[in-house]
Amino acid sequence: MPLPVDNLTPGSSQEAINTAVSESIRQCMSEPIPEGTDVTDAGKQKWCAGKAYGIARQNTGKTLGRRE
Repeated sequence: MPLPVDNLTPGSSQEAINTAVSESIRQCMSEPIPEGTDVTDAGKQKWCAGKAYGIARQNTGKTLGRRE
């Protein structure tokens, strides 16, 4: 199922990005772990967050989740 972060664009506001990432993590956590991944129940939250932030970075072209 598509995640909210799939709809982000380079013009998305920071608020829209934050909302999409949060909703995507929540959605990912409610779905079963995909077959063929090496994710355990204990590592699922970290995997979901990485997936959501990765897609958000790719679709927006912005550096997210890092403080520099």
